[in-house]
Amino acid sequence: MTELILKKRQGRAGEIGLFLDVPEAFDEEWSCLPMGAEIKAECTVPAHARYLKFWWAMCGLICDNCEAFVDKRDCSNRLLIEAGHYKRVQQPLTGVIEFKPKSVAGLSADAWVALLRAATNIVIENYLPDMSEGVLTGELAKMLGMNVFEEVR
Repeated sequence: MTELILKKRQGRAGEIGLFLDVPEAFDEEWSCLPMGAEIKAECTVPAHARYLKFWWAMCGLICDNCEAFVDKRDCSNRLLIEAGHYKRVQQPLTGVIEFKPKSVAGLSADAWVALLRAATNIVIENYLPDMSEGVLTGELAKMLGMNVFEEVR
């Protein structure tokens, strides 16, 4: 598998495309792709620290306003599981199945936004029912000086 970093920008008149801005940095990878071949691509936007900041700010806000969690880490683990971001682990000796939260390291921006939206809905439904989504995300945006939902299209 060849991984290349492309940038979406204007091409020739009337075109928009994905382009290699520094082809010499990817010369070996680029040369592995035959001219005229059909190539399958999976397009993701790399995640940034702003999603992680939003996540931990949300977990902190929940812990400050809800007694259901021991600390931010407990809140994070339970939200990840409730949002479906988990793996099933069966204990070999007992056969008991546990749900373990998956790591958020390496999530793409679109996966982060989906996770944050799911977690926000869970928080409003289960832990802070008196708070609307707009108030919750507004409070977090004010705390962080940004709104992660507005920055991704």
